Amino acid sequence: MRHYAWAGNRRSGPAGRENDAVAGCLILRTLQRGVPPNMQMDSIDRVAEKFELAQRHFEQGRLIATVELLEPISRGALPCTLVASIDHLHCLAAYRLGQLGECLTRARSFLQHVDPGVESTLDQRFAVLAVAVVAAGESARYEESLEHLTELLGLASRLGGLSHYVRARGTAASAFLLLGDPWAAQRILSVLTTEFDRPHSEQRLETTMRCNHASLCLELARMAHEAGDDEAEQSAMQDAEASVTQAMRQAVGLKDLRIVTYVQLHRAELSLRRGEIKKARVQLDGAAKDAEAAGLNAHWRHLQLLRAELLLAQGDNQQALDMLEALRQAEDANNEFSTRIRQRELEYQALVGLGRAADALQARLAYDKLLAYRSFRQARAQSTLMRTRLELEHLFKRSSEQKAFGDEPTGGGAAGAAAKTAPAGSPKGPGRAPRRSARFASTSSRPRP
Repeated sequence: MRHYAWAGNRRSGPAGRENDAVAGCLILRTLQRGVPPNMQMDSIDRVAEKFELAQRHFEQGRLIATVELLEPISRGALPCTLVASIDHLHCLAAYRLGQLGECLTRARSFLQHVDPGVESTLDQRFAVLAVAVVAAGESARYEESLEHLTELLGLASRLGGLSHYVRARGTAASAFLLLGDPWAAQRILSVLTTEFDRPHSEQRLETTMRCNHASLCLELARMAHEAGDDEAEQSAMQDAEASVTQAMRQAVGLKDLRIVTYVQLHRAELSLRRGEIKKARVQLDGAAKDAEAAGLNAHWRHLQLLRAELLLAQGDNQQALDMLEALRQAEDANNEFSTRIRQRELEYQALVGLGRAADALQARLAYDKLLAYRSFRQARAQSTLMRTRLELEHLFKRSSEQKAFGDEPTGGGAAGAAAKTAPAGSPKGPGRAPRRSARFASTSSRPRP
């Protein structure tokens, strides 16, 4: 399952004021290091030019070109603010490419080089923390994910405003889902939905939320199906459809190919779950073209898994197996853990369908081993979460004092309910899990981080 980090909800990548911070600090930082400016400015200017070019590539969706420009840059002799800007951009580009290890490396470098007290870099810090939470969770580094989440929630409280309020909680929902508690994620997102019941201008933010909610509901539907709970499966499917419908309506208006691709993937998976094979095939083909055009390399693996699942539903076991084996050969340890687990599971199903019992057993053992490893890491992190629950709860309450829409404090109304929401892992959890209701159905879509 692919999660959409809440760092890139604006059309452009890094915030515009980042370049101002870089330009204003270059000479100052050089002087502070005690080095005559004329000895370094030529090289610094060249690096700054590369950075600006990489930033343009990033904003235009040329992620590989972005990373290729940033990777060779030696950070050692550069001013720390320029290093921070480079690591920030590199971190976001690596995340979108699905290079989770590189993303986390750059996030750690950024957090090491940037003083959290520098106001001009707080938006950069927020974006880096948001992707680091998800990247660490996708890599089964759950303790690291929780550490970044704790700092992110505190920073959201400090920055205030609807965008930071929603993005921080959306990221928390993604973290808890990856930690193995989708119901906590659902409760958090259900509270966030009420923030968009009133007229507002944050269409991109709402669309991202609803995309993530659709992904969460599809995951719940899969879990319910495997557990044989038909009622829970149908409820989750209905919730997913509501979110997908609203997200598609908004995505078309935004004219953002990335968001359109996300919604297409969810529509295709929804059709697949319902057994609408022909419809799912058409939607997957459309999503594949959009993903390639948008440069969404990280979603390619998820797309391939859906295609393999479609082939299995059609009885094309050999073709599905060929696709899955190619996917496994192309993977590395930095790929999403959930994707690697799902690949082994589908490979096992294909081999069983082909009557290759011995090979199917090996695939099943590989699946069980990865699943056991993830479960072990999740259980250990759950213990850590119980220890840090009160701190997270305190941060949720603090940020509830910030303002959401207009001048209304988030401490009141629906947002206030969010403030009282305990994080996942608490005995009470983030509020009571909402039942399906007329009100829920009337919101034609639900939030998704």
